[in-house]
Amino acid sequence: ASVAAGLAAAESRAPKKTRHHGAAACLPVAADGVAAPAAEPSVLGVLTGDAALGPRGAVEGRSEFCSLAVAGCEAVKDGRWYYEVELGTDGVVQVGWAGADFGADDGAGDGVGDDAHSWGFDGCRGRAWTAGAAEAYGGAEGWKKGDVVGCRVDVDKGEASFSVNGADLGVAFRGVAGPLSAALSLEDGEAVRVALDRGDLRFGPPAGYRALGDARLAPLPEDDEAPPAAPAPAAAPPRP
Repeated sequence: ASVAAGLAAAESRAPKKTRHHGAAACLPVAADGVAAPAAEPSVLGVLTGDAALGPRGAVEGRSEFCSLAVAGCEAVKDGRWYYEVELGTDGVVQVGWAGADFGADDGAGDGVGDDAHSWGFDGCRGRAWTAGAAEAYGGAEGWKKGDVVGCRVDVDKGEASFSVNGADLGVAFRGVAGPLSAALSLEDGEAVRVALDRGDLRFGPPAGYRALGDARLAPLPEDDEAPPAAPAPAAAPPRP
């Protein structure tokens, strides 16, 4: 199934997939530990498997290897784009980009980077994955809880690159073909938070790139136009 079809199906089953398992289930959404309002919609949609979705892009895997894509953003067909993933755990997560024909299989452990239509970075194992094959990428140290992974793509050049805490890791993939959606896969119990908008990004966007939130199909509620100003009071009539 395509990413678009998967997101449409996710919307239809949202009440089942948006499950909250207590305050510690998803990555904290603010440095002071104050959670955003529960009514705030998730920016993510579940494609396969099961996940606990929280506000402001927080998600925790709840099945073998669930896959999700950013919902509410147009798939990017050209230009240079960037988003971030903050790690709430340090286990196996594959973050990156998926084409329109991306297919994942939760039960088989296949996620972003495990088919020919997706490209994923796995910093836990130091690998860059596509078409089910991996190459060493990102160094041997591995990522850790609290790291911020920057995901950028130059659709015109067909190149995808990543960074960790602002440190550029170089080009991971060439031959990346759009249209592309931001996507990720998580093992059971792994937790991250996805940031799309410029004000939420910690280390970007890099020069020449746009925040992925700029590709939203509709503005966030706080971005709505302000109500028209009240008319100015009528001028007092001239004195006789």
